[in-house]
Amino acid sequence: MKYLFGALALVLLGAGCMSGTVPKQADVGLIEDSTFAGVDGSLTEVAFDQVAEAFLDRASVLDESAYVTFASMQEELVDQHPTTDTFGQTIVLQLHGSGFLLISAGADGETDTADDYRKFYPLSE
Repeated sequence: MKYLFGALALVLLGAGCMSGTVPKQADVGLIEDSTFAGVDGSLTEVAFDQVAEAFLDRASVLDESAYVTFASMQEELVDQHPTTDTFGQTIVLQLHGSGFLLISAGADGETDTADDYRKFYPLSE
């Protein structure tokens, strides 16, 4: 059963991850929100906030199962909230010990470049 959920997470997240692997947890020192400048940035930030709100309504815990929750939510609610940034890049979840990041590849479609969008959502105590 454990492998079934892992395989399901990889399949569901595969559309947003070129490697088809589950994103690793973020390092504490690397969390820095994007500036979300201009119209594209503003619209993407609104999309991120809507996705984060929907995710927090569904996620009971932030552990590896959160990736499955996020992926199934994106599939289930595709008509109710955004699943991409303004450039059509998939919004991806990355866990962090004190919250989570939402990330998208931005205009160039390449991850880990200067135009990526990222926003950290801390958990409320």
